[in-house]
Amino acid sequence: MDNTIILRIEDMSCGHCAVTVQEAIVSVEAVKKAKVSLRKKEAKVIADSTVRTEDLIKAVAATGYRAFPKA
Repeated sequence: MDNTIILRIEDMSCGHCAVTVQEAIVSVEAVKKAKVSLRKKEAKVIADSTVRTEDLIKAVAATGYRAFPKA
């Protein structure tokens, strides 16, 4: 079963930033799709139920940006 996870992404300022974050997220195993919005400063991730939010946050952090679960 798929889960949808929304992350708030801080420090993005351009389209390249959004692409970098999106590539990092889709590199996480079992992520099926990710859409990053620069305007909304968020990422919508569709993934298997095995994906942990913490793994997505770590992948984003590795690119130099900060991610938080959207409340």
